Amino acid sequence: MKVNFNSILENYNSEIENKLRGFNTDLDYLKYWVPSPNTVESVYNLISNFRECDIKDVTIEFNKNYLNSEQIDKILKLKENVGDIKYFFENNKHNFRVKIEFKIFDSIKSEIQTAIKKK
Repeated sequence: MKVNFNSILENYNSEIENKLRGFNTDLDYLKYWVPSPNTVESVYNLISNFRECDIKDVTIEFNKNYLNSEQIDKILKLKENVGDIKYFFENNKHNFRVKIEFKIFDSIKSEIQTAIKKK
């Protein structure tokens, strides 16, 4: 599966202006996705939604000028919490092939939730 981050972000922003609730209801993995001003955080939130929908393998595509090298590096570092992420540039777009390892992702998520509860 391949999703274009810029398209889903544009769609979200359009729907938030025109709907009171129920954004992105046509795609299960976007129903609860809320983008952040921080692109890397938005990507992680999107990956979390893929996990909730049992989607293990997805490519997230970005328009050519949307990401800088620091953001690319930070997205690649998410693999420590996700499973595997590979970067490639194709058809004038940045692409990240994400393979979610549910055991890794779920254990990290559990650790984060436990740390939050202790605060």
